[in-house]
Amino acid sequence: SNNLLTKDNQKKAETIKRQEELMNTAWYVFGSRRELKSQQILTSNGIFSSARILQNDFNKDYFVKIDIRTTTSIPLYSKRAKVLTNHPMKSYTIATENGTKVIQIKNYVEFWSVSRYLVVQVD
Repeated sequence: SNNLLTKDNQKKAETIKRQEELMNTAWYVFGSRRELKSQQILTSNGIFSSARILQNDFNKDYFVKIDIRTTTSIPLYSKRAKVLTNHPMKSYTIATENGTKVIQIKNYVEFWSVSRYLVVQVD
């Protein structure tokens, strides 16, 4: 029965680890207006609302999956960038590094509090 207990504890630990990973997962994407529209990320009547995200009408595979605890900067490889999703202004800055824009997340808990999806329009 000691062996069963160990297996049970291992299962619980794995479940907790999975839940923690899920809790700390977010997705980001950047692209031109045309690219974002072609993936149904941007709709013709403006940016999607959070309710639209849950309807799976956009290409989730187009997004990069990250761990919010370890991703503190996101290079955008563009001279211009505009954040389209809702993230508290105080929680990030858009800086220029080596001639291209980079999103620097100052407070990840706050940054991802409104939406776990980050959409940036670049050109």
